[in-house]
Amino acid sequence: SHRMAAPGDLKYAYRTGGEADRKRLGLYGILGLDNIYATRDQIKHAARKLQLMYHEDVINRKFNDKYDIAEKEQRLRKLHLELKTNKADPQVIQEFSELGMEVERLHKERNKLLREAKRRWTNIIEAKEVLLDEVKRKMYDMEAFPSKQSEFKAREELHRMKVRQANLEVENMREEVSKIMKSESEEGLVILEARYGDVSHTMMERPGCYIDVRIPIQAMVGQLEKSVLDYVPPSSRTSYAFLKGFYNPLWIEEAKHEEDRFLEIIYKYKGRLHIAEFYDGDPFVLPRKEHICEKHETMDDVGWRAQETKRERRERTLWGICTLAGSVAVVGATILIFGWGSSKKSSNSSIRRKNLIRQPAVYLTR
Repeated sequence: SHRMAAPGDLKYAYRTGGEADRKRLGLYGILGLDNIYATRDQIKHAARKLQLMYHEDVINRKFNDKYDIAEKEQRLRKLHLELKTNKADPQVIQEFSELGMEVERLHKERNKLLREAKRRWTNIIEAKEVLLDEVKRKMYDMEAFPSKQSEFKAREELHRMKVRQANLEVENMREEVSKIMKSESEEGLVILEARYGDVSHTMMERPGCYIDVRIPIQAMVGQLEKSVLDYVPPSSRTSYAFLKGFYNPLWIEEAKHEEDRFLEIIYKYKGRLHIAEFYDGDPFVLPRKEHICEKHETMDDVGWRAQETKRERRERTLWGICTLAGSVAVVGATILIFGWGSSKKSSNSSIRRKNLIRQPAVYLTR
């Protein structure tokens, strides 16, 4: 069974349990479900109800009805006509000014509400697509709710299915991505490289440590605003691996020990190169000023600098370990040599004292 939250006074609420339960239940909580074993029909019904609740037309109608925006705009137009004929009427001027400021404030508030509704709408669609897809749902349940399924063979088979599905999704995106690239042109947001997984190593150092996700990332550009990629995961339990065209390349290593995944993106915006790195599951926005590279750097320089930074990080760690081990060895050797020398010195002095004691006896016998 599932329980839905009432829309209320234009307030966003997924379910009656609140934000904590929504995060605890992950994508199920996004759809207002309190049961992780919900059926396909329950998921469809919950998603349809929320899609109607957060539809742009529904939000517009509710907001306009609540604040009488149409009547206020009509009154504002009449006052504008009156001011054309009688410019010196102070009452008309004051009312026109106050009403104009109020209408402007309401427009800003409505735009903010519509943007948030669009974000929620995107999260609902993403949750619906994952939970209605048998493969994606099993993969999600394994990561978010390990108690449901945890056998290695099942994970291996699901990984193969996910890889095939991701490759198919990438192929289906190619035409859409080519259109996006044309619309972005030279001054827009163009993804040059995007890697997901263990981006601190190269394929030569660790084969299969990351996957190329340039096409899926480019397909996300402009969903909320032109030349902007604004991604917010629908739940704190949601990994990038559940995005279209993605999969987890480190699933075998993660079955043995904890492994961190990152998303590295090299992109061009307004002719300038940018580079960014995000921890798996974190929200991110492109473009950002802090991602800008130096003016003289080329694409090869950026890739080389990123790889060198990671290599230097590893070498610095190894150098620190070696230095520490060397220091310990030197201290140990010093203690050993000092202890051996002091013991030898003490033994020689004791022998000398014994000889001095014995010498008079030798002379007397002579």
